[in-house]
Amino acid sequence: KAEERGGEPTNKLSNVEGYIIDLPGYGFGQAPRSVVEGWQKDTQDLLLNRRHEAGVLQRLFLLMDARRGEPNELDRSVMGWLEEAMIPYTIVLTKADRVSVPMVVKQVNDFCLRYASLGGGGGGGHDEQEEDGHEYENAFVAQSPVIHVTSSKQNW
Repeated sequence: KAEERGGEPTNKLSNVEGYIIDLPGYGFGQAPRSVVEGWQKDTQDLLLNRRHEAGVLQRLFLLMDARRGEPNELDRSVMGWLEEAMIPYTIVLTKADRVSVPMVVKQVNDFCLRYASLGGGGGGGHDEQEEDGHEYENAFVAQSPVIHVTSSKQNW
């Protein structure tokens, strides 16, 4: 049935230890509001626990459909929460073959500008000196500067 959904899955991560988990509560979950809110709380609790208490969550991959264009309010809210929670994440732009190349380039550029506006690329948490000689700690930036562009139909 995988071919009906856009492509045959491939296992390119055969030498990588870990798990890929599709979490509910984000995107198009169809359920009563109270149920969706419960999913969101459970998801947040799980992510916080796995990152900060268990110490096993190394990176979250946030899948975003390229056909939707700019991130919506929910997308921005999730990215903001991940920043506040200090959970490293990478944006994966899916279904990129279904929009024009200029649209994909604009989306990637916008995400890269967001990364830069958060202070990314400025040392990544190392102590630096300001002009007045005082040292400061750079802010943690959870978003990765790398944006993955994918297409299951084109196998990229």
